Amino acid sequence: MTGANGFIGSHVVAKLLEDGFSVRAVVRDPTDESKVGHLLALPGSERLQCVGGILLEAGGYDAAFDSVQAIVHTAAVVEVIDSSDAENRIVRPAVEGTKNVLAAARKANVRRLVMTSSVAAIQSPLGLPDGHRYSEKDWNGWSTVETDAYGYAKTQQERSLWDALEPALWGDASPPSFDAVVICPSVTLGPALCKAHTKASTVLVREHLFGNSMNAYNTSFVDVRDVAAAASAGLTSEAAGGKRFIVTGDEGPMSTLDLGPIAQRALPQYRIGGKAQYRPWLLWLLARLGFVSAFQESQVTRFFRFGNEQCKAVLGVAPRPLEETVEDAATAMISGGWVKPRNA
Repeated sequence: MTGANGFIGSHVVAKLLEDGFSVRAVVRDPTDESKVGHLLALPGSERLQCVGGILLEAGGYDAAFDSVQAIVHTAAVVEVIDSSDAENRIVRPAVEGTKNVLAAARKANVRRLVMTSSVAAIQSPLGLPDGHRYSEKDWNGWSTVETDAYGYAKTQQERSLWDALEPALWGDASPPSFDAVVICPSVTLGPALCKAHTKASTVLVREHLFGNSMNAYNTSFVDVRDVAAAASAGLTSEAAGGKRFIVTGDEGPMSTLDLGPIAQRALPQYRIGGKAQYRPWLLWLLARLGFVSAFQESQVTRFFRFGNEQCKAVLGVAPRPLEETVEDAATAMISGGWVKPRNA
């Protein structure tokens, strides 16, 4: 699997090992203990092999994928704030990297490919009413490199996968040996397995523990362990082939600021709670003056709702309560020594 030492990728490795799989984890440098040490410490790691692979190099995964039966592709650049050089930093790894994965998967004659996409490939920040409830049938047709580079990248990444499996586009090429399953998680929280993970999306919990100023926006959350369970189920479920799955919690959309009170109730011995970096009226004014994009404004003024029925019915993954996810995320950071919260 690709992106194996990332936040989501590491939990997918853990779940696959728990489910009895033998796992070949592809990372940039398999000899770097600081990058793979937490993977080698997982239960079942006697069935884990860490190997090297290069996402943006043609053939960069050929050796890593040789003789494997299936692939989980989680490698990606997650960046929703800094859009500088977005084409090279965000879009190219998603699209060109996925094409390299597909080419290597063809050579390896795998039977299934499970790819992590995002609800960013499903929601349209503008164009649909607030009451719309997104399903797997929806596609983000609004985002561009200029308006929302991450949403555009995830949409194009997923399109490139489905296009590769479309018979009408094969031409003279032989059909691929595999089918595909796509996992589309919302903002992913949960326990970090190493210090680097505290800077992934679960940084939202970390900021509340520190009491920092933070980006306040509206979104939906899911536990990283549920995303991993969906990926594992996607490898074996016959019914999942050719489908995409929204993986999100049952709570629905809320502000990132709402995570603070949840963590505070779980850990009353600490003083927890972040503050909004910008007040709503200031964001409104900055949008009118052109300093904040329409996409950024939509994230603080609108709520996007997602259905998770297909994930439950086909993959058998029922999401954990958000309270459990936030408590486990906070506890892991504290017990790992990566965050020192303020005493109450």
